Amino acid sequence: SAAVGTAMPCKASQTIASSALPMIGVSKAVDVTTPVKPGDALVFTVTVKNAGAVDASQVSISDPAPANIALGDWTCTGTGATCPAASGTGAITATVASLPVGSQLVYVIKAKVDAAAPAATTLTNTATATSALAITQCAGGTALPCSASASVTTASATGTSPAPIPMNKAWALALLSMLLAAGAAWRLQGRVMR
Repeated sequence: SAAVGTAMPCKASQTIASSALPMIGVSKAVDVTTPVKPGDALVFTVTVKNAGAVDASQVSISDPAPANIALGDWTCTGTGATCPAASGTGAITATVASLPVGSQLVYVIKAKVDAAAPAATTLTNTATATSALAITQCAGGTALPCSASASVTTASATGTSPAPIPMNKAWALALLSMLLAAGAAWRLQGRVMR
């Protein structure tokens, strides 16, 4: 509490144990671990949960499309909480009115590597969650917004060499014979002209 006779503005504070706060946890995974190529399909999984001891309210979830990855159809399933929408397409922008203690939402997002994705590059998809309730923290005690990322690497560019000219021995010998005969005829013609 504020002391009597202190200067304006008057302030008061109270410490709240972190065990009595809503705590949002965000995790993200991708189903591919090997280098990807343009056009390859990916599946991202985003999990948003309340790991605290108090319900979280007005939890906003965002998963924008990253550079060089196109987000496709997605689905949402809730355990102890209701998804704002059960499915959709593209970037995710959603707000859940209440994320009760121990509840979670799981988004499964289909995606594809863009045709123009550069070789040997890391492509990262990041999801974030925040809450309108100011005392909410991220799991681990960090401040809002909470975030998690999953990355894939594009395959290195491979040099292309021209295709070899198909050739068999008989064809090569015939060509060599014709060249030698043409050379001999040219020499013979030169001698005759002298």
